[in-house]
Amino acid sequence: MTIYKYQTIDKYFWSNLIKRQLWFSSPKTFDDDFDSLLPIDTNMSKGEIESFLRLSWQLNFKTQIGFDIAFGRAVDELAINHDMRRDFFYGLIDNHVDENIAITCFSNDLMNRTLWGKYADKGTGVCFGFEPIFDEEYFKNLEIVSYTENLPRVRMDINTFDERIKEFVTTKHAQWSNQGETRLFRKKVGAYSYNPLSLTRIIFGTRISKQHKDRIISIGLMTNSEIEFSQLERDRENGEYKLTTI
Repeated sequence: MTIYKYQTIDKYFWSNLIKRQLWFSSPKTFDDDFDSLLPIDTNMSKGEIESFLRLSWQLNFKTQIGFDIAFGRAVDELAINHDMRRDFFYGLIDNHVDENIAITCFSNDLMNRTLWGKYADKGTGVCFGFEPIFDEEYFKNLEIVSYTENLPRVRMDINTFDERIKEFVTTKHAQWSNQGETRLFRKKVGAYSYNPLSLTRIIFGTRISKQHKDRIISIGLMTNSEIEFSQLERDRENGEYKLTTI
């Protein structure tokens, strides 16, 4: 399955292309104000709060006495104060996402007009086609985004915490569904190098300059001599895009 990465051509683009790497960003920087911000069900019993805190906090204290004091006070306060409980769990999730989640985004749609316009700079950029099977280690944390009209209210459970976090970062409102998004995850923001053989296609936007195209072809062939290059064109008769192999 080929996944597509729309890209604007800037100084970071050239550096990443030459170094054969992709940039992973915090979801805080994404277009959707509600990205990774699903509502939480904080109607929890004292026992549920205690279980969650015991397993998630005990490693943060150097002594058992210090843990016991903080733990007892926290459970009692959170159990009786819903506003405090809500703020605590929202803060915990937001902090976890900020500190442990970095994402680079792909689409399954090569002919998406919105994506060509927004993420490939009005057709002056490019789209990279990757085959994850050629670099399974790099793409092992690849997840398809789910779209829904009503964002689910997530029930916090320490025993399924990893699954809940995945739900936070792979669920979006249906109004974004035209992007057909797939996400790849890392634990820290930054650039990560891929196997050049996994980059199998480079598609040029309708308005890309010849200078940029020639330079990308030159660098691309040094990256992978088997890369397929294509030019996106506008078919005015049908009002659609079409591809021409270069």
